[in-house]
Amino acid sequence: MRVTRTQLILPAAAIAAAIALSGGCDSNKKKCKPTSCAAEGRACGEMDDGCGHLLTCGDCEGDHTSCDEVQGQCVCAHDTCGAECCGPDERCDGYVCVERGWVGVGLQDVRAPDAFTVVIALDADTGPTAPTRLLSYGITSSKGSLTVQGAQYAPASREITLTTSRQKLGVSYTLTIHTAPDSPEDLSADFLAADRARFWVSDFSDPNFGDYEIWAYRAAVGTHSVAYIEEGHSATDTAEALADFDENIFPTLTQAYAAAPDFDGNGRIVLLGLDGQGYYGGYFNPVNQFSDADTWAWWGLHSNEMEIVHVNMLASTWYAKEVVTHEFGHLLYHHRHGLQEQYWAYHDEGFAEVGCHLVYGANDYAVDYFLADPSSVIRNGLSLVHWTYAQYENYVLAYLFWMYLASRAGGLPSLHDLFDLPSGDPADVGQWITENLGSDFATTQMEGMAASWVQDATGIFGFSGLVDLQGRRPNTVTAGTTSLALPPFGGAFFRLAQDSVGYPGTEGPNIVYFGITGSGDVDPEAPFDIRSGALLVFNTSQNTQSAPTEPSGPFLPALLPALLPALLPAISLPASSPTPIPRAWLSPPPLNPERLDVLRSWREHALRRARSEGWQVPDR
Repeated sequence: MRVTRTQLILPAAAIAAAIALSGGCDSNKKKCKPTSCAAEGRACGEMDDGCGHLLTCGDCEGDHTSCDEVQGQCVCAHDTCGAECCGPDERCDGYVCVERGWVGVGLQDVRAPDAFTVVIALDADTGPTAPTRLLSYGITSSKGSLTVQGAQYAPASREITLTTSRQKLGVSYTLTIHTAPDSPEDLSADFLAADRARFWVSDFSDPNFGDYEIWAYRAAVGTHSVAYIEEGHSATDTAEALADFDENIFPTLTQAYAAAPDFDGNGRIVLLGLDGQGYYGGYFNPVNQFSDADTWAWWGLHSNEMEIVHVNMLASTWYAKEVVTHEFGHLLYHHRHGLQEQYWAYHDEGFAEVGCHLVYGANDYAVDYFLADPSSVIRNGLSLVHWTYAQYENYVLAYLFWMYLASRAGGLPSLHDLFDLPSGDPADVGQWITENLGSDFATTQMEGMAASWVQDATGIFGFSGLVDLQGRRPNTVTAGTTSLALPPFGGAFFRLAQDSVGYPGTEGPNIVYFGITGSGDVDPEAPFDIRSGALLVFNTSQNTQSAPTEPSGPFLPALLPALLPALLPAISLPASSPTPIPRAWLSPPPLNPERLDVLRSWREHALRRARSEGWQVPDR
């Protein structure tokens, strides 16, 4: 249908109704109820009254206020102080606006998250200027002061972060903030250095024994020690270990051997517990007692520039008696003897084992190992001087040798002189023996071996009470053996069917015999009386450059030992270890970068022996 114009014209009544619905008629405005600033709780700014009119709610008074247009309230641009609004360089102190600065500010906390950072938490905002004044800060201690190298302030958290020179681990520092002229009183608080620290540690999986960095947390601080543990690991006996170190290990060994070095000036030894990845129980690295610049130039290695004893967190324990004491002995030995061109392991390692005796009154494990000889290494002839690493039998012989010399020279005090010799060279030791015992190295060593069998209470053929073998005698050579290939500085006991025996005439040129009877009498002349006893065969060669063996004789078949071998006690180990861990495995040679061949030899022998004895070792 077509729509005409006349059909689009609406009646007057319809037009009026449409206008009313649009709100365009004065009569309908009466239905809109306008609001007000007061009703809406607005004190400033502008707002619509709800009916199309713009209302002005007021202005904010004061120099430092402004209107929050969303809320319609006057707010301080800075601190509110009662009814007053403080300026940009002011803050509220009580009910008064004061100039921003240190007035009324206190310290909530001071801590050192790492060795180069100090964080200060304030209880009020000082403003942005005061905390950044470097000359305001002093950090002192009994071990020296720290230099503040930078300061940053975070107003939102009210924290000042200081960058400092390197902190000395284990040291308590005093922070002083010199607030003048902002405040008449300085602020002061104490804090411990370095809650966490980075350390360089040795990589035993690396053929060159390089290093890598770890983070460790501070576990405890002692008088002579501070303990850090690699993150992710823990120890259950930290308090006990530090007490043992401070009260027993440190004072005993520093008095017996040498004063402790203090390269970093903190007056403490760092006990660093770390993940040794199954390679060791602990170790000592002399690199750490040189400057990092020097060690990098010399060997391409980093130095921690401090005295450290490294301990593997096996079973979450410090192994204070077995590991810490031994490795601290190495630390003192290096301080006295340095990285000598010719190193004598029987001197260094022997005194590390002697240290356990000095601290705890005995080294029962070494004695038991000597008597048990579980791998039949000692009984079949082992050199004292020509050292095999990863073989605790060598450590045992060295320990007994030095203890025997001390027993001959008047007791434990003489150990200091033996430790303090220019070196462990048998020539130096022999000179000491001549001057103090009127004898020579070979004869004295042989007499010491005889003493382990005879065990007189005093005199040449006993230990004068320093070592207690409890009447148990060393094992004799394997039954059926007629002769040994004896190295220099090596000896063994033959148990034979004969009552006496003479030199066979086919023994090596340096082989000598002692006959020992069942009652403990020693016969140094042929024919040798060995009734109910044993024949001691010994290689007197003083060849220290190589170890050519010699036939020992007597070319008579050895009998079974008179008694079964002593039982070897186990030390505390993780439940996963199927057999007692060899003590030589716990203590690798000091990581001298000049003797990498020794370290590699130790690792090869240690891994091979560990696998043969059935306990887990690293795959790398």
